[in-house]
Amino acid sequence: MKTLLFLCTFLPFLSQAQQVVVLHPENLEAELNSTLESMNGATTVILPAGRFELSNELIIDRPGLILKGQGANKTILSFAKQKAGPQGIIATKDQVTFEDFAVEDSFGNAIKVIGAKHVTFRRVKVSWTRGKSEKNGAYGLYPVLSEHILIEDCDVSGASDAGIYVGQSKNIIVRNNHAHDNVAGIEIENSNDADVYGNLVEGNTAGILIFNLPDLVKKDGVGTRIYRNNIRENNTKNFSMKGTIINLVPKGMGVFMMAAQGTEVFDNDIEWHALAGVAISNYAISQRTIRDPQYDPMPKRIYVHANRFKSRRFSLPDGSEMNLIIKVLSGLGPKDVVFDGIDDGTYVGTPPTSENRICIGNNTSNRGFKFANLHLDNQRRYFPFPGGPVTRSLKNHECAYPSRVEVALPATEPLPVVSIPTPSEILRACKTTTNGVNWQAVDFDCPDLADFNLFADNSDPTRNPNNGTKYSLNNQLFTDYALKDRFIFMPPGTSINYREKYALDLPVGSVITKTFSINEPGQATPTLIETRMLVRRSTGWVPLNYTWSNGEAKLDRAGSVKKKVVQVNAEKIAIDYHVPNLRQCSSCHFVNNQIVPIGLQAQFLNRPSLDDEKINQLEVWNSKKIIAGLPAQANIPRLVSWDDLTESVDERAKAYLEINCAHCHNAKGNARSTGLFLQSKFASDSVEMGHCKTPVAAGIGTGGHSYDVVPGKASKSILFHRMSQSHLAVKMPQLGRSVSHREGNALIEQWINEMPAVDCAK
Repeated sequence: MKTLLFLCTFLPFLSQAQQVVVLHPENLEAELNSTLESMNGATTVILPAGRFELSNELIIDRPGLILKGQGANKTILSFAKQKAGPQGIIATKDQVTFEDFAVEDSFGNAIKVIGAKHVTFRRVKVSWTRGKSEKNGAYGLYPVLSEHILIEDCDVSGASDAGIYVGQSKNIIVRNNHAHDNVAGIEIENSNDADVYGNLVEGNTAGILIFNLPDLVKKDGVGTRIYRNNIRENNTKNFSMKGTIINLVPKGMGVFMMAAQGTEVFDNDIEWHALAGVAISNYAISQRTIRDPQYDPMPKRIYVHANRFKSRRFSLPDGSEMNLIIKVLSGLGPKDVVFDGIDDGTYVGTPPTSENRICIGNNTSNRGFKFANLHLDNQRRYFPFPGGPVTRSLKNHECAYPSRVEVALPATEPLPVVSIPTPSEILRACKTTTNGVNWQAVDFDCPDLADFNLFADNSDPTRNPNNGTKYSLNNQLFTDYALKDRFIFMPPGTSINYREKYALDLPVGSVITKTFSINEPGQATPTLIETRMLVRRSTGWVPLNYTWSNGEAKLDRAGSVKKKVVQVNAEKIAIDYHVPNLRQCSSCHFVNNQIVPIGLQAQFLNRPSLDDEKINQLEVWNSKKIIAGLPAQANIPRLVSWDDLTESVDERAKAYLEINCAHCHNAKGNARSTGLFLQSKFASDSVEMGHCKTPVAAGIGTGGHSYDVVPGKASKSILFHRMSQSHLAVKMPQLGRSVSHREGNALIEQWINEMPAVDCAK
């Protein structure tokens, strides 16, 4: 039983009035999920001491949470037996803080925060107990597309990409952490204004990385300061999955800046690295083709000064693919600072323009400061043999920039307190007896689906709606071969407002139901599994899930996994059917930080009516005055049905990706940070749809492949690989299925294989 307290600012860790919930060890996961569901304002959740096995990813979709344990070695959340969800913990709202607990063995990233403001990680420990393995999650602490980030006093190890990774974000402080035994210790990528200081970074493949990468939503990160860090012995063999950008990084670099801009590295102890204390390079060092016309691969305005280097000779063999530096330096020995602009003009002695120079000065080294400009440009192509026309003079780098301004985090603003109805209010509204739909119940999370009285027979949500409309889509999201029955209910006298883009605009008070059932072997009728609802309240769309048992559907906030066997034609397929918890609904139904319907788009609804295939479904709605503002049918967007063999493979494949993937993979969805947008409006040969696009943050999801789509080679394409897999951290879509969709996979495989072959490396 959780304990509720109400505390104000006299507690040191509370920044504003807080509701405080103290959880107990018994049934911790259920208590924690219940608390996250019922948050109505700033809330501190106190976790007990102990080791707890969580079966599902933990989703935080309300602002103002402080999740606080008893200490990183006392409160341990293990995801080793996780059954659903790709992350350990994921948060999508502002003012979220994680303190004083540990996360172990997440299948994917340990803690991910996307699209939030005021994000704090404090005294959090992340690890994978199997040790260094490509099977580990990609990132330990992973804020992306966020602002005002503080990561301090944390301990992260074992990440198969970066222990601490901040991507496409701004206003960042990373201080006093211990990042060790990862591939990258700390990485700042495509981000603005970051201070990285006071950290101990050791035993990684590379210590601190500052990258700008192409094909992302946010480009050209500027303004990182790396100072007062102890960066030592980052010489661990790279154990990341092939195909990821991090897999290209060789062992033995303290600080690696690739295409970085406006970066200052000073007052650090950088010791005992096999390759270089500091390496600065053009993105071309990756030997990957740049297709992003807005991307600048050049490192610019970098100032490396007042650092203390120590070095000695090491053996250099490494399994990484980024071998140009290795081939050169294996003949030269480790350097304190290595630079290569590639086609930057310095090979003929002309310095870059003053505002873009690489400035190096006042550094010390135990063996005498050693610098090398590698000149790996087309005019001096001399590899694969080591040595060559490397220059060691600092003449073109004797310059300085003013120190960058210290990053400051603004104060948070008080969050509004949302009123929660009392049990008596819920009971009174939900148990009202009506002849038709119980419209009073719409504003409440009723315990029974029957409370809404949506159907003439409330034990059968597949037919006979009370003043509702059954509808269908020309394409459906694959959900373990489940059957789906969809209905719309609207308050009397209201109608839908047509919109060409996004979901149709339903009036406040509307209810959308989708009932899932499966064909079980030997059963005369399909077995009801769950009914999902979206209810439009004055505050927006709210998801509710009801699971079926003995002819009744009960509200199921926590979700569950049900082992079933589904009959598909003559085949019996075992499935682990996943009923999502309410917060997982936002993982897919998410646009512009709001929950929205997915299927109720004109392009999916523009199809024959269920009652008469000779009449268009939207035209029927128009004749019944269900919808207003409907244009002529010729002007309504339409997708082909992916399984309609009379249509082209290209149109069918794009329609399949639109319904199964584009709800996340769009410029405003939960996967927007990847830069992979799978909406059918994009051309099949565009980078947005993955054409020769290198992956971002894919971790083990790459399957060892280097590009999202390799035209002509589905077997080499990450997109096809992830669709055909069932591992929690690999499969796409991430939720809603436990087995892969053979028919859909076959279509995407054919689509990719029939593309004109392209060498993505050129």
